[in-house]
Amino acid sequence: MGGKKKPTKGHHSNMWGMLETVLVAAINKGQVPVVTTSLVLLVIVVRVPEENISKVFDQLFNIVVLGNFVGYALTPITLMAWFLHTKRQRRIYEREVRRVAKTRDDVQRKLLGDKFVQSSEV
Repeated sequence: MGGKKKPTKGHHSNMWGMLETVLVAAINKGQVPVVTTSLVLLVIVVRVPEENISKVFDQLFNIVVLGNFVGYALTPITLMAWFLHTKRQRRIYEREVRRVAKTRDDVQRKLLGDKFVQSSEV
């Protein structure tokens, strides 16, 4: 009872449309670095002569290994900086809480006079 469907004349692939769809999906899912790296590797494989492909991948592997060592070296530095930053932020926060509590108490004391009860005493 549905309407007639138009007959298709075969499957026409649209390379650019497919590429656009993949890139938009990667952007939406936060996978742009992965897709970009994959595309760069694909271009390298296509453009490098066959006899040099193994040399190129050896060099890429060495770069990745060096990057791992740099990451291991930077991890303790990053953790120490995070620890110090957290400690500093906690001090700033506690100082601000004490300041706001003092201001609140002063305003309550001014408004309530003798009826004022400090909240830490309740």
